[in-house]
Amino acid sequence: MGYIEKTLIEGETIIHKVRIHWIIFVIPILLLLISLVLMYFYFEIGAILSLLSLIFLFARIIRYYSSQYILTNKRLLVKIGFIRITTTEIMLHKVETIKVIQNLIGKIFNYGTVIIIGSGGSKESFQLIPNPLEFRKMAQEQIEEHFNKQGYNNANIEYNETQI
Repeated sequence: MGYIEKTLIEGETIIHKVRIHWIIFVIPILLLLISLVLMYFYFEIGAILSLLSLIFLFARIIRYYSSQYILTNKRLLVKIGFIRITTTEIMLHKVETIKVIQNLIGKIFNYGTVIIIGSGGSKESFQLIPNPLEFRKMAQEQIEEHFNKQGYNNANIEYNETQI
């Protein structure tokens, strides 16, 4: 049982769980490939750059496997960290605005930032989310379901999409 599963409250189920987007591996892998080619011409420099690239890649692998973005039927959660764990939680009934930000590269590779603005103006940013529009849609559906269970019709929630 993972960290998030241990923190679920009574009656809470996981609806959607994602890790950060694979784009974080592009730069370390490119550096590693360049260093391997460089090793052919300048072995010492290429070897040092290869070692640094592997360390960079290893750090990204740890980041990838230690970061989770979770939508449950009651909360939005972010869990980041391996040795030192940081969690952020927003109860769905406290969400006022869901904002998606994607630049051109994010649009092409289907990742972006989801910003959740809660009641009282608190902002939580979920960065490098794969398929952020789907994540937002699923969150909207859970919020609507929550408000429908409470007897409210058409929850008054603002939805934004920003492209850079």
